[in-house]
Amino acid sequence: MARERLDKQAKKSEQKTAQTQPVEGLHTYTPSFLHSCTLALLHACTPALVLILLPTLLLWSVTFGGKTLAPVDLLLVMSPWRHFASERFPEFHAVKAPLLDVVQQYFPWRKFYAESLRQGELPLWNPFMFCGTSFVGNGMSAVFYPFNLLFVAMPAETAFGWVAWIHLVLAGIFMFGFLRQSVSPIAALTGAIAFQLCGFFVAWLAYLPLICTAIWLPAALWSWEKGLGTWDWGLARRMFFAVLAGVALGMALLAGHPQVGFYVLWAFGVYFVLRFLRDWGSGTGDWRKSLMFGILTIFCGIAVGAPQLLPLLEMAKISFRSGAEALEAAAANRLPFDQFVRLFVPSFFGDWRSGTHLVWDFARFNFVERTGYPSVIAFLLAMVGAFSCWKLVRQESRPSDLQSQLSARQEPRPPNEPVPRPSSPVPSFVPRPLSPVPSSVPRPSSLVPFIAGFVFAAVGLLAASIPIVHRFMALGLPATQAFVGISRSLFLFDFGIAILCAFGVEFLARQEHYSTDLQSQLSAQQESRPPNKLVPRPSSLVPSSVPRPSSLVPSSVPRPSSLVPFLSLVIALLFMAICVSYGVTVHAGTAFHPLLSNFTISQIYRWLAFTAFGTLVIFFAIRFHAYTLAPSNAETPASLHSSMAARSHAQTPTRLQPQTLARLHADTLARLHALTLYALPFLVAADLLAFAWSQHPEAEKGMAFFETPSIRWLKKHLGSQRFIAVGTDAVRHWTPSNTLMAYGLRDGQGSDSLMTMRIFRFLQTWDANSPLHRAFAVRNFDSPLLDLMAVKYIVAAEPLSSDERKSLRLVHSGDLWVYENPNALPRAFVVPQWRWAKSPEDALQQIKAKDFDPRKTVVLEEMWDEGRRTEKTNLQNLHPSPLVPRPAHFTERINTLKAEIELAQPAALVVADVAYPGWKAFGKWDKGQGTGDRETRNKKTGDEKWQSLNILTANYAFRAVLLPEGKWQVAWVYFPSSVAIGLFLCLTTVAAFFAVAIFRFR
Repeated sequence: MARERLDKQAKKSEQKTAQTQPVEGLHTYTPSFLHSCTLALLHACTPALVLILLPTLLLWSVTFGGKTLAPVDLLLVMSPWRHFASERFPEFHAVKAPLLDVVQQYFPWRKFYAESLRQGELPLWNPFMFCGTSFVGNGMSAVFYPFNLLFVAMPAETAFGWVAWIHLVLAGIFMFGFLRQSVSPIAALTGAIAFQLCGFFVAWLAYLPLICTAIWLPAALWSWEKGLGTWDWGLARRMFFAVLAGVALGMALLAGHPQVGFYVLWAFGVYFVLRFLRDWGSGTGDWRKSLMFGILTIFCGIAVGAPQLLPLLEMAKISFRSGAEALEAAAANRLPFDQFVRLFVPSFFGDWRSGTHLVWDFARFNFVERTGYPSVIAFLLAMVGAFSCWKLVRQESRPSDLQSQLSARQEPRPPNEPVPRPSSPVPSFVPRPLSPVPSSVPRPSSLVPFIAGFVFAAVGLLAASIPIVHRFMALGLPATQAFVGISRSLFLFDFGIAILCAFGVEFLARQEHYSTDLQSQLSAQQESRPPNKLVPRPSSLVPSSVPRPSSLVPSSVPRPSSLVPFLSLVIALLFMAICVSYGVTVHAGTAFHPLLSNFTISQIYRWLAFTAFGTLVIFFAIRFHAYTLAPSNAETPASLHSSMAARSHAQTPTRLQPQTLARLHADTLARLHALTLYALPFLVAADLLAFAWSQHPEAEKGMAFFETPSIRWLKKHLGSQRFIAVGTDAVRHWTPSNTLMAYGLRDGQGSDSLMTMRIFRFLQTWDANSPLHRAFAVRNFDSPLLDLMAVKYIVAAEPLSSDERKSLRLVHSGDLWVYENPNALPRAFVVPQWRWAKSPEDALQQIKAKDFDPRKTVVLEEMWDEGRRTEKTNLQNLHPSPLVPRPAHFTERINTLKAEIELAQPAALVVADVAYPGWKAFGKWDKGQGTGDRETRNKKTGDEKWQSLNILTANYAFRAVLLPEGKWQVAWVYFPSSVAIGLFLCLTTVAAFFAVAIFRFR
């Protein structure tokens, strides 16, 4: 009777709506259609909008707010800027984030890069530090990274915030796209948020190369999975996605951080191996395609990144980092177990927001190096996913035992009898804009990303804590010895936790969907049977220990009874409790110091609050789906509400049927379960935003390298020569090395993670404090090596003593004390006498000798230029002469240097710039000049034609050419073959990518 009454009401409603329908033949859009299109568009764009909104909220002050992400407020405590801090910025009281590397390296490098491109020159060489060094070879310069063009389009202090914002948005979108290949939208959104705002990104946000590199890992995996999941496509389409994944890997190599770039390649390689093994074990023959396209992707990635990778490897071979020193540094930078507390209480050892980092030992409890907060709620979800999703991922490749039994129970039907369609597994009134994908929709196997997430999380955490694990992960490759900051592998830990977090949400969502869908199948089977035929109940389907709340519920409905998700929650809570309690116990003396006790207690309370709330929500998400029942075909949610409304309108005391009450109870639990699922991504976002809010550096743009009177004086008088800065401590009373590069001033020292072994040992020979971290304490101003570096001025933050300045002359005072070195040699000069060194060690010993005078003699070596040894042909007939050395007139740009010199006798033209592979020298001799015989002149030069000259290593670290008598024009050009080969490979790969794209979309 109820069904007949509902059918009559439905017919009446159809008749009413038919009167409002438009006339046939007219193509019009009704308001309901537009409303549906709007909802569909919002449904599709919701994840992207959320992933754009979160970085915008976090970085509002450094994008739209008018501040800069670069910690340039640190300059206000350094010389010479500190003298003007109170006058120009009276509101300044303390440095928020003392990130010296950003001020010394990334900001000057990005400004130099932008200014060079504006002048129409690609900066391959850096003449402003270490007496010249390769700019393209240091890796973090990121010369070929496309997103760095933002520094050309806008001021450097503004571009810092926008580059960080763009890459955080891309990190979330790439991660969502990758996870969406295996899990539902709500699970993918939760994992994307956990990755986008993870502690690793928050701590390293101002160090742009790390963030710019790390985000391309999910992009590469997304493209690769997209290509592998479309075997019904043509070869061109699959190749398109394989090459696109390679472009993403190449972008990681171009982005500027070699160590994180290696992690990206390593993670992709692990994922590729897991996918290959899975396809090989399936026996379908897909392993050949996985192998082929995996190799193609890796090759394309290396080819696209070759312009940055090859020069980097070239510098790594001659770098000063190697051997036992690197192992000791790696051990010092690890994350010890007593600091695992910061995985869950990230600010336990202080942070930028509260200023408590100044109280702790910064070197031991480095906030940046050892922060990898994954969010406690994401960690709980990851543990649920790690222990509970094994059965879920196995169901992707083969039908479950329960489904097999259902198929066996189904009786044969007549051939023409229609099969009834099961009712919707999810109540129609439950709001589900990000509902799980139905099981009927084909989805790529989730087994590989699930196992990969587990491997990334485990290996990342172990490699960050145990140096030998990191070396094993790096396969002992020689270039990886320079990766001394092994705690940076927390990037892999956060990435793996984000993947497992998505699978944890997927487990909670798919369990509800699985049970209701199965119930619908059972209901459909019951309806297809004769009315009086009993359905046997298999004992294996429903364990006898499962409680049934009502006898009205069909006995064949399976109820999840596994304790695995609850046990995983207990394990996660125990692990967090052990790490936090051990860290508090070991560091109790410092953590509960009177100056820090309130801060420490507040951080512990924060951890307890988020942990308790997250555990409660996950617990309800697990429990609610145990009683979720789908409505049967006879009684839908709409009919339930209609019948209730009819009874209330009639005002009859008729009681609801027990079946109706059971259905309403189940629908209420379904709503609660859906709400808990929707709450999870917002809880993860709230947890990470509460930690990340105001943790990034932010400062006024006007603080960024403003000029002082002393700096203006140096720009006017220094010319092409160099300076060195000295002080009394490493920050306040010193102008740190490389900072004045922002003004175009050449520094004899520098700040870089990589430098050649030659310049490293040369600087140590000059003064043991240089380099690196005690360069402010150098005082060997009487050394001829200082003159050889063309150091004209000594820039002191405090006045030098009478003994220190005995060979110097004070030429300027004010915010800096500038002393002139009267014996400084010019950048390019002629030396009439030379002698040959038998080896590099012999050359170093000769320049260390007391009788060595660089004005009279140059020590020469045969130079190994990119594996090709120069020969002394055409140099044997040249002999030293007693001419007085004199400077050579020269002009220079970033990658070139041109000198003009007239010689009466053979001599060596020395340039006080570092000898480095990739420099080429060319000479042109004017006919009729010089005193040598005509036959020799014609043989040497050949009628005023440019010829290649042999470059020699001069005085252990610099470069020179030997020239016969005459008037010479000498040109030096820096364009290494590593860059040429890299550009050829990159451009060829990009051209092939566009060709495949055109063929694929034609």
